[in-house]
Amino acid sequence: MQSGYRAPGNGALISSLENGLKKPGSNELICDKVVVGKPNPGIIDLIRGQHNIPEEHLSKMVIIGDRPDTDIALGNNAGIASCLVLSGVVQNEEQVGLYAKQSEKHIPTHVVHSFGQDIEFVNGEKPVEFSIETGN
Repeated sequence: MQSGYRAPGNGALISSLENGLKKPGSNELICDKVVVGKPNPGIIDLIRGQHNIPEEHLSKMVIIGDRPDTDIALGNNAGIASCLVLSGVVQNEEQVGLYAKQSEKHIPTHVVHSFGQDIEFVNGEKPVEFSIETGN
């Protein structure tokens, strides 16, 4: 929900594509499904392949995003660091903790308050960090 209005998510688009790709008179698709969206780590493999990044360089990669259940989960699924920006879906540390309680995959490596702080992180500055209590 955005600004009090309901907005369709990606599922609506995917459903539309699936219906358009069905064989006439059948529920069978004319092609195989390949999921490349977050948090599927396959997208990181595609990026590595396109840019000839060896697996041993995963430790040099970081995904920056504002959604623990997609962006941060992608980083954890792909074995790369993640940086959660608190200027999007999640606005404060308490909300980060709520996502962390849902799944360990939602726990970021780093947390910053704004994207400008991420720029400092990329240039070598240490971002703001805090510990997350998961209750486990």
